[in-house]
Amino acid sequence: MKKNIIASVVFFITAFVFAEKGHLVNDFPIAELQYREFRGTNQNWILYLYNDYGFVVKWEEPDKPSFFLYDKIKTNILATSDLEIFLNGLSNFPDGAVVAEVDSCAAGLSYGMPKKMLLKIYDIIKKKKFKMAGIEEKNFVLCTCETTNVLFFTKAQNSKENDY
Repeated sequence: MKKNIIASVVFFITAFVFAEKGHLVNDFPIAELQYREFRGTNQNWILYLYNDYGFVVKWEEPDKPSFFLYDKIKTNILATSDLEIFLNGLSNFPDGAVVAEVDSCAAGLSYGMPKKMLLKIYDIIKKKKFKMAGIEEKNFVLCTCETTNVLFFTKAQNSKENDY
């Protein structure tokens, strides 16, 4: 009896995971958050994109942007430092798509980026009528306070090897 109940629960959980837009929940890794080693254990955490589309806008140094576009449907990641390439790629997402903007909880990854650049990005979001993913669509904000490094993948992961 207990085995039947456990098997049923596992079946329903598996069915729920597969039913969600036809994707596994953890099937498209986009970044690795690295933490200090604690008591001999690896404290790294892989970040997965739950929505079909997503992006990162990152401003690290003066005049040094990094942009990442995630297309889960086509299993594609675009990494660039060129705003126009990023805008063109963002424009290719379908009109009205649910899009996740991956950001950090503190100042934001785009903190310090010129307003003129940010407005170009948000103009496309408005023009394409993207629905920005919220908590209800399993969107999230990275908590980077404790991390030593955040590495965004530059190629879709088909194996355990990571490209940053």
